[in-house]
Amino acid sequence: MEEGFSKTGGCACGEVRYEITDKPIITHACHCTDCQRTSGSAFAILSLIMDKTIKIEGETSKTTLSTGSGAGHEPHFCSTCGTTLWHIYKNAPPGVLVLATTTLDEARDFEPAAHIWTKSTLSWVTLPEDVPCFEEFYDPSILWPFDNL
Repeated sequence: MEEGFSKTGGCACGEVRYEITDKPIITHACHCTDCQRTSGSAFAILSLIMDKTIKIEGETSKTTLSTGSGAGHEPHFCSTCGTTLWHIYKNAPPGVLVLATTTLDEARDFEPAAHIWTKSTLSWVTLPEDVPCFEEFYDPSILWPFDNL
């Protein structure tokens, strides 16, 4: 853990607030059709964090949804306004949760290090040339900074 690291975030109505106490393992932009549908946007910005590094205040709910891999995931959202705050993916390593990056108060600090599931990228989206892009997911040993694991 990085000493003194602290970033806060929350839902749209303010009923749920959270703090993360360590830098994300990685932040990526996911262009899969599931993320497009659930975010209502062209892609979702997601940061992988360790579950022990998040402190949550407020009531959340969860459901189970399918994924392209078939493993499924649990989005966790504010029980009042429905803002999705994080996901637990069934095929993720134990203790890793996937934070909806744009729910952070300072989301601009977490630029994607990769674009994933680009085979589903909408035709009018231009992917950056200086950021790795993957048609599906990538091998974590290639991009995950091991000092953050």
